[in-house]
Amino acid sequence: MMKKYTLFTLLTLTATAWLLNTAMAAPASDLEKQYIDKITEWIPGMSDPDVTKRKDPQQALEKMCHEAGAPGKETERAALCKAMMAKANADADTPKLARIWLLRKVEPLGRDEVVADLAALLHDADADIRETARRAMINNPAPAAGATLRAESGKADDGAWKIAMINGLAFRRDGQAVDAIAKLANNQDDAVATAAVCALGDIRTPEAINAVTALLENPRPTLHARIAEAAVKCGEELIAKGAADKAAVIYERLYDKSQPESIRIAGLQGIAAAQGTKALPMLFETLNGGDARMQMVAARSIQAMPGNEITQKLLGQLSTASPQVAELIIDVLGQRGPEAREAVAKLARDAREPAVKDAAVLALAQLGDASAIDALLQIAKSSENKTHRSVALRGYVRLAREQGAPEQRLEALTAAMKLANNTDDKKLIVSAIGDIASAKSLD
Repeated sequence: MMKKYTLFTLLTLTATAWLLNTAMAAPASDLEKQYIDKITEWIPGMSDPDVTKRKDPQQALEKMCHEAGAPGKETERAALCKAMMAKANADADTPKLARIWLLRKVEPLGRDEVVADLAALLHDADADIRETARRAMINNPAPAAGATLRAESGKADDGAWKIAMINGLAFRRDGQAVDAIAKLANNQDDAVATAAVCALGDIRTPEAINAVTALLENPRPTLHARIAEAAVKCGEELIAKGAADKAAVIYERLYDKSQPESIRIAGLQGIAAAQGTKALPMLFETLNGGDARMQMVAARSIQAMPGNEITQKLLGQLSTASPQVAELIIDVLGQRGPEAREAVAKLARDAREPAVKDAAVLALAQLGDASAIDALLQIAKSSENKTHRSVALRGYVRLAREQGAPEQRLEALTAAMKLANNTDDKKLIVSAIGDIASAKSLD
């Protein structure tokens, strides 16, 4: 069955094909005029207040942009961009809706040929036009576009507009803007200064990193948190570039005791990321300290470090750890893989310190894998501690309901039922048995 086309669509297809066929033979100036003529025909539709009536002409222009932007059609692309800007300019008498659509189509296509016209529109009387032109300039890869944004950021009187320019330079990661942005980081307007600090953290060139490091020396209280965020980003960039030692210097400043806790947390995480196992003494010192939040950060940082050496050092800490720290260490061990979980199982069976044994049984029950099932069953059978028996039994049920064929799971859960001594544990086991029965009924 033949697809139905509106008259407008048929005319559009015909016009686009004609333009593409004639483009190869036409000089650039003639081609630009042809594009202007066609866009002029579409402007009334693109300006219609009814959004449904704007659809066809907007899509027609979009299709033309797609065709002209194809590889190898640089002449067509430049001519079309010039034509769209000619109709988007303030003196073109084009309605606002159409101007915005034209600028949106220029945004992914425009290069040097549109920079001057976009620069003029940055001062348009209409705020929406200014913003759409700004976005088109930001996404324009031409060096002249970056130069225009840098100049605009310096001369803009309105704070919001200056911030918009700074954000645009940050989006482009414009290294040439660092000096100017670093000066704006000391602007008396906190909003402008904040945008500048954030931009330096986004740009992250060596010069930007130096600027952020300098700001850490004596941070303005209202900017302190943003400077720290920028510093964290700079540290991440240095680590990615193989300069972990330089990153560690930045993170050590953030970890200084004079810093607020939230910033110290970021500093400790950064030190661990930058130094790896070299940071263990500091991490263990923090783990055994008195700040609960910092202890948690240290524990999670150690947890992320691979290797049996780390596991053994964690186990070595248990002999002198407080009950609270022992619980943290065992929780970390329980998430470090089979070797560490074997150590946790041994602690759950043999540890003499009540707090260590409590934490080990809980970690084994909550975090253990199939290798822990026998240890949990043994604890559930023979532990003298009623709570340990219940916790271990629940861990055993968690694993037994997932391991083996339905018959094997049913046998394991039946054995668990014989060990259950309270109503909650029995309910859990009955529920697990019910799940197996329901699954079998679907086979």
